[in-house]
Amino acid sequence: GFHECARKSTKWYKKIFFHVLDTVLLNSHIVYRQITGKEITSLQFRTNLMIGLLEEYSTLRCPAKGGRPALDTPLRLTDRHFPSEVPQTTSQGSKTRRHCKVCLSSTRKGKERRLTKHMCVPCNTPLCAVPCFEEYHTLKNY
Repeated sequence: GFHECARKSTKWYKKIFFHVLDTVLLNSHIVYRQITGKEITSLQFRTNLMIGLLEEYSTLRCPAKGGRPALDTPLRLTDRHFPSEVPQTTSQGSKTRRHCKVCLSSTRKGKERRLTKHMCVPCNTPLCAVPCFEEYHTLKNY
């Protein structure tokens, strides 16, 4: 199946940008399959691409200079964490899912509880890949 970068935006140039991005990702997935001969899903291709780009180009954040030191900053806000799949259980097998911590949070109004197959291993926390993983690792109160 095809996965779009669904964005609600009233700006026409943002809609065009994400449409072009979707087209580039689809074309690169097709070329990848033709060159390597590997049959992977579009979602798995995008996940591998995201992890590869993060590993290659992400940099550690420099500690803030000056000001009062934060005593209660959780490690999830300063360490580098990557999404991985929830380990399979014997009862659920490959269909293993857990409730997303951000979706369960009371700070998310109008968002229903969702089961996810992704998690952050260092935090031992199940999280939806988008947008919950980023929110959990950038917002202090979770």
